[in-house]
Amino acid sequence: MIEKVIYHSQSNAKTLGDRIQSGGTHFKLFNLVQDPNEQNDLDRSNPEKLNRMMCGLIAALEAKNAQ
Repeated sequence: MIEKVIYHSQSNAKTLGDRIQSGGTHFKLFNLVQDPNEQNDLDRSNPEKLNRMMCGLIAALEAKNAQ
């Protein structure tokens, strides 16, 4: 399974196209093999996977001293 996690720091902010980024949620999780168009958000149905991926992202950012 190839997965993608998205973090929206400003989940209710409008984009240049005047759309809300993510409808109030900061996280989105997609299975790119089964859902290449990112239509089925898995964040609520697979919170453990989302948590593991976000922990990995945070660790990678901290390792690079990203702010």
